Amino acid sequence: MNADSVGLINNFPLTHLVIEQKVDKSLIICVHLRSSAVLFSFLGNFFRPKFVFDIEPPVIRRHAARMEMEERDLGIQPLDGIMQRWGVTNHDLVEDSPEQLTHKQIQRAKAGRRLTLKMMMKVARSLNIAVWNRLSKANKETFVEYLHKDIFSYSKDYNPDKADPNEAMIQALAKIKK
Repeated sequence: MNADSVGLINNFPLTHLVIEQKVDKSLIICVHLRSSAVLFSFLGNFFRPKFVFDIEPPVIRRHAARMEMEERDLGIQPLDGIMQRWGVTNHDLVEDSPEQLTHKQIQRAKAGRRLTLKMMMKVARSLNIAVWNRLSKANKETFVEYLHKDIFSYSKDYNPDKADPNEAMIQALAKIKK
């Protein structure tokens, strides 16, 4: 007997069906469905399943497969260098931020752990506020705010060749401090 003559069992298509007769006149029927195989033994007027085993591995969810393909740790981010040049610490970002932001979130952002767009923007806003609070009134007028694409190397429009628009101001402030 083949799968074409059997058709469907409980709406699962058969891949093949094997019927064997043992020496003691009992029947062994092995039914292979699309995703598993069931071994039945026929004794008298009833079937009883011996065991069920999987033929194919379980289907991996899309999200899990996507996360396996993407890297999570992307190395030290430009955010770390910008914070060092401005002399801003993790605590300064957390303290100056009007939004709810933790030290752990800042540490993950600097270390290159993949963040959501919302979290990248929150960190960028906090960095701008922390730097803004350190500037004089004259420097505040010329300060160019950092965008998330300037401080995270994995953001969509990141350009590694883009120069820091505030570099001249950083150099001038460093000379004043010395």
